[in-house]
Amino acid sequence: MLTVDPNDVVVPKLVDLLHRDPYLNPYEREIRRRYGCFEGLLKQINAEEDGLEKFSRGYEKFGLHVNPDNSITCHEWAPLAQGLFLKGDFNDWNKLSHPFKKLDYGKWEIHIPAAPDGSCPIKHMSRVKFRGGCRESKLLLHCSFHKSNAAMETDRPSLSQENSCKHIALFLRVLDNKAACTNCSKILKIQRGITSNPKATLNLFYVGVLTPKDTMEDRLCPWATYVVQPPKHEGTAYQHHFWNPPANERYTFKHPRPCKPTSLKVYECHVGIATEEHRVGTYKEFTANVLPRILKLGYNAIQIMAIMEHAYYASFGYQVTSFFAASSRYGTPEELKELVDTAHSMGLFVLLDVVHSHASKNVMDGLNEFDGSDSCYFHGGSRGIHPLWDSRLFNYSSLTGLNLRLWWGEGSSTVLPRFPKMRCEMEVIGVQGIANTINSDV
Repeated sequence: MLTVDPNDVVVPKLVDLLHRDPYLNPYEREIRRRYGCFEGLLKQINAEEDGLEKFSRGYEKFGLHVNPDNSITCHEWAPLAQGLFLKGDFNDWNKLSHPFKKLDYGKWEIHIPAAPDGSCPIKHMSRVKFRGGCRESKLLLHCSFHKSNAAMETDRPSLSQENSCKHIALFLRVLDNKAACTNCSKILKIQRGITSNPKATLNLFYVGVLTPKDTMEDRLCPWATYVVQPPKHEGTAYQHHFWNPPANERYTFKHPRPCKPTSLKVYECHVGIATEEHRVGTYKEFTANVLPRILKLGYNAIQIMAIMEHAYYASFGYQVTSFFAASSRYGTPEELKELVDTAHSMGLFVLLDVVHSHASKNVMDGLNEFDGSDSCYFHGGSRGIHPLWDSRLFNYSSLTGLNLRLWWGEGSSTVLPRFPKMRCEMEVIGVQGIANTINSDV
């Protein structure tokens, strides 16, 4: 939101622009207003997030990461969640053994030490999932102190002194009569029935349901780098496979990125349909069969469509479910690296067609309702729905939510409103300016 008079906003080279295109003169005030909104957002990021470059590298912190000692650290942003757990093949899908610790500003963290043999505790290609719930579906445990020595009969769950922790905090009700403290992550057993001598249990807790909903939900990591379609007998929701191949299986780039052409001749392509056969094509096939033909036709750049993971193939990549995962339909991340490197060796500039103006409304394998609410990464209510695409619209005013999308700043399907349309999302204008700045300056 611009708080100054647009006429006081200084826009670089605005005089040159208006001289080059006099038809823009009636919209000078609007140009100044929009630039002022962008400038305000940039100043906010620099002040609150320690600079645009660091802010644009959120993918280096959020999500699952292997540390130098082979331990695992994961950070997530789920502001309305009351608890978050990590489960998967690595812990036999135990729902309680790996709780996240709640941090400030809606952030969560978990650290998993290296295995006893020094190896990474989560193996390459093993499946992982998050489990958690939102504010509306959790139980609140209150510290209670009873002066009466009489036994008290209750059907409400309670925690005995030796089975409690020091925090007066939120707990999650989970399966098998257990709960986990969101502050210290201690796993606590819930006991039902008669609580005798309450005076001796100074840390006695009682459970009160915030709402009748009371559910726990499974989610995929928003920062997942490899998600795949499951076998048919396991349903349709995509699964997160932890991508951490050994060194000898990682593709190493051999060729430098070519200089940006002075005059682009772009060949727009789609890996999946780049085959004559009635099936989805692969990265390897595209590398071997299509790239040489593109070069022979005289193009100097390729723009690859539908590269971000999308569960609904018919959306042509415009309903993204995993923004940091290259589509597994065509192959692995290493095979995509080989495609890009081969294109570079031919002197072809590579553009990725990305979509960060809206997202799939999928819940089980998308960003929608990640923290249990409809407003985690998106606008809540009708403002967060794109009726033509049946998709979700991002809330660009949230810096942490914006952080999720800036890494894909090289290209965008977002169309800027024309100047005569004065009623438009100023947040979108600001984000476009930020993405432009990243491309040119960072």
